[in-house]
Amino acid sequence: MIRTLSAMVILLLLLSALSVPAAAAGGSGGSDGGGAGGSDGAGNSDNSAGDGAAPSEGPQAQPLQEEQERKQQTTVEQPGVQINQQDRDQTQGRTNVSTDDETIILQRDRDHFLQQVEMRQQNLPAEPERAQVHTALYAFSIAGNVTGRDGPELARLGAEMNTSFAAAYAAEEQIKNQNSLMRMLYGGDREAAGLLVQYADQNRQRIQTMEQLIANCSDCDPQVRLMLEEQVQVLSQEQNRLITLGQEEQADKGLFGWLF
Repeated sequence: MIRTLSAMVILLLLLSALSVPAAAAGGSGGSDGGGAGGSDGAGNSDNSAGDGAAPSEGPQAQPLQEEQERKQQTTVEQPGVQINQQDRDQTQGRTNVSTDDETIILQRDRDHFLQQVEMRQQNLPAEPERAQVHTALYAFSIAGNVTGRDGPELARLGAEMNTSFAAAYAAEEQIKNQNSLMRMLYGGDREAAGLLVQYADQNRQRIQTMEQLIANCSDCDPQVRLMLEEQVQVLSQEQNRLITLGQEEQADKGLFGWLF
């Protein structure tokens, strides 16, 4: 009897042990089924939205775009595609200036130079002699673009003459302002006269150099050369006037100037 009861208890324990895993497996299957069913039932709209976004096409779109860019780059690099190549060169600042463009630039610079000098000549102030000198010196200061390689030297000479004429005009004013009685007694202002002669002699040498540069200027337009020759003539006449004034002032001894 005891053996029978023990066997029955063992049998019941085995059956209960087997029934627990079976129930657990059934519950898991039910939840999976419900979850899948829920996804199928409630997620139809999500699936349709996913189909519209086409996430699977994302990795493919990038290679296609890269392939198109490579084709475009190849097209630019091919010889004979002059329009695309020219556009790229212009963007990078490597476009060469053609002969026609250079001619246009030179003509523009020439016209601007002539126009500026002529405007100054037409608007001379009350003292035409000095104003003409200032116009001539101004012409050489802006002649760099129309005189080629001789431009810097012409500009340098013009700047030196500008300083020299300024000092000469100061000496001339000193002579004009001399007391008339002192002039009558002791003659002219020898110091100021000496400066006039000195500056005029220096300018004579500069003018000769200018004339040589202009005559040998292979880059000068004929109109530009003619304009500069006229300005050199103005400077030459002015320095001749100043040296004459200086020599006359030195020769004026007054009543008692011979004593000194």
